[in-house]
Amino acid sequence: MAIYSLASRLCPAQKKGMLLRLLLMLTAIFALEAPVAAEGEAGRYRLTGVQDAASGLELTADGKFRYYLIYGALDEMAEGVWRRHGERLLLTTRPAPVPPRFVLKEAILSKDVKQLSVEVTNADGQGIAGVDVQVRFSDEGVAEGYTQQDGWHLDIPAGRVPSAVALSILMYGLQSPEFPVDMRRANRLRFLLEANDLGIADFRDLPLEVGEGYVEMLRNGARFRYVRED
Repeated sequence: MAIYSLASRLCPAQKKGMLLRLLLMLTAIFALEAPVAAEGEAGRYRLTGVQDAASGLELTADGKFRYYLIYGALDEMAEGVWRRHGERLLLTTRPAPVPPRFVLKEAILSKDVKQLSVEVTNADGQGIAGVDVQVRFSDEGVAEGYTQQDGWHLDIPAGRVPSAVALSILMYGLQSPEFPVDMRRANRLRFLLEANDLGIADFRDLPLEVGEGYVEMLRNGARFRYVRED
């Protein structure tokens, strides 16, 4: 499924806030007392073997790292510290990013009681497309879809009763808890996406295996090889 780049849907104030947080994060990172790292692994690396992806990793001799990934609609970065642990290197994002979240802002009972509507907006009230929606029914059945700018609208099948709604943006690892649904009280739900540090990867001792002229990132059950450039 094609997903809109969420960065394009953020309001100017959110974008400015994200840039400010990134600048503050850079300042904080280089003020940290980083563990002493072996100079042998320090250097710049680039991702290989993944089509249509651009990614780089820099390890500095004073134990800091920089990372970025551009893959389709996904833009991701991280900075922090690294250390050796046995035969591996471990990356930790610092400061720890504040995760994005969905907040239920309004629940309305509209005239069309046979339809459930789910809308997601940014802080300026602009609709966000590409948010996955899952509706659970009281019989444990499930209906799934994704938002357009005007939301997502589900015609309720006869005899079925929605009991909960959950939202997600899987490419960013964002998954909401379930929000209870009572169609007798509200069938139009409006959510706010609080972006916070959306797009900053939260590495917590993320392992790298070291080879001759490369490192391999072990993430989400897969291996990604970064070849040394210098």
